[in-house]
Amino acid sequence: MVGRDEELTLLKETVRRTAAEGRPHLVTVIGSAGVGKSRLTWELEKYLDGLPESFHWRKGRCLAYAQTSYSALADAVAADASVLEDDPPDVVTAKVDARLADLTSGDIPPDVTGAIRVLLGINASASLAKAELFEAWRVYLELIARRYPLVLVLEDIHWADEGLLDFIEFLARWADAPIMILCLARHE
Repeated sequence: MVGRDEELTLLKETVRRTAAEGRPHLVTVIGSAGVGKSRLTWELEKYLDGLPESFHWRKGRCLAYAQTSYSALADAVAADASVLEDDPPDVVTAKVDARLADLTSGDIPPDVTGAIRVLLGINASASLAKAELFEAWRVYLELIARRYPLVLVLEDIHWADEGLLDFIEFLARWADAPIMILCLARHE
């Protein structure tokens, strides 16, 4: 990677501070298509893989078309729970329940379970307010980060809906765990 040493050093330092301070940090990398944002992210992931400490690396992408609200967050949570795109609803529910049981040692807050199911499209009829969803999603990500610091990569954030942008701001402000939120965006 040529010419991105300073940016990579900044990202490495931010991950180190996130882990050391135990609090969230938000970094947005903005650049034109093809400038190397994805490569920079890849370099950071490889760097973290080489460290003796463990980190959780979760990634989601906003699509330019046909995306649902919070799709990038849903991608990251689905990957965390090992949910596959073609899993039927009962399998998704079982995987989410198993992951939550693992993260909480069996003491699963019911609001978190419901909010994760809503996020993944399993229980779309649930009537949870935006504030309740945000709080539950924050708790879920904190549970992940309590084991090992979490790097949450959200790509193509310039195509994100307002709700996801609001959640990113909420998470950066109110999370109480080592979570680095790395957003990649184009200028538009």
